[in-house]
Amino acid sequence: MPPGPVTVERRGGVGILTLASPPANALDLLMVEALAAAIETLGADPDVRVLLVRSALRLFAAGADLATVEGFMAADDRESFAAYLRQVNATFDRFEALPQPVVVALGGHALGGGFELALACDLRLAADSPGIKLGLPEARLGLLPAAGGTQRLGRLVGRSRAFALLVPGRTLTPREAFDLGLVHRLVPADELGAESLAEAERLADGPAEAYAAIKRCLVRGLDRNLAGGQALEFEAAMRLLRSPDAREGVAAFRERRAPRFGRGAGDA
Repeated sequence: MPPGPVTVERRGGVGILTLASPPANALDLLMVEALAAAIETLGADPDVRVLLVRSALRLFAAGADLATVEGFMAADDRESFAAYLRQVNATFDRFEALPQPVVVALGGHALGGGFELALACDLRLAADSPGIKLGLPEARLGLLPAAGGTQRLGRLVGRSRAFALLVPGRTLTPREAFDLGLVHRLVPADELGAESLAEAERLADGPAEAYAAIKRCLVRGLDRNLAGGQALEFEAAMRLLRSPDAREGVAAFRERRAPRFGRGAGDA
């Protein structure tokens, strides 16, 4: 049996999800189902403290499979198209909702749905190469990014900047994306694999419960008013007060030593 479009492995506390569906890691139905299964497997593993998403190909992901979209159009199959969109959105939402930090390594083009997947991750590292294209060019085809693209991009860069990118379907180099805050770190192309894994390993050594609480406040709190977001912070602070990680962190600081955090992943 040939390997699936997504492979899953664990190295210590890092769960690694690798896209491997030549030629372009297109987000067809098989890829989306494989992503959903992989995220469930890694998310349910109590020893996985951080996720790393990467590609086995020269590009990251080219987006939706246009043959699939054309098939929906030709049959005027709105019901199947809606089911496909809901499945993609639910899968990307699951990446965002995981309590564990999710790091993504962008070593090649990430376009359309591929970039929407990257936007659903927490930390984006990219190869510092002007030949790489990142973005949501769906408007060039008379479409729009419908897997959270308009919403996540708008929240990250603001409405006006998002509009200026989405309406012409403009793509960005990694350095342009870094300047806008869409990429968190630029890494030499030949170092991206090692550095993205090292970044994930550094996070895996940290206080998982605090990371999960911070992520929950950001993911769920920014859609609320200030008081609602502060209420989430208050609840999280009260839970962390009794957590082993917090007790260890404070004790280590007072004793002037490196902390040895536990293995709990917390709840998002």
